[in-house]
Amino acid sequence: MEQVLEAPQTQTEDPRYLSAYHLERLGVTRLNRHNLLLRCRNCGEVWTPTLNADATLPAGYWRCPNHCNG
Repeated sequence: MEQVLEAPQTQTEDPRYLSAYHLERLGVTRLNRHNLLLRCRNCGEVWTPTLNADATLPAGYWRCPNHCNG
């Protein structure tokens, strides 16, 4: 039986690895890949998501603190 491996979660959900197109669909722009600095495309708010204790991104990390995009 052939085993299918999935891409690591950090590769698919981490904004450091998402394309500009995917981030645009979420309503955010990545300002800095290394510091994980995001900007809302609607209001211009800039934020850095706080990582969970296990260093993963929290659910809804892409949501603007002003609730513009979700």
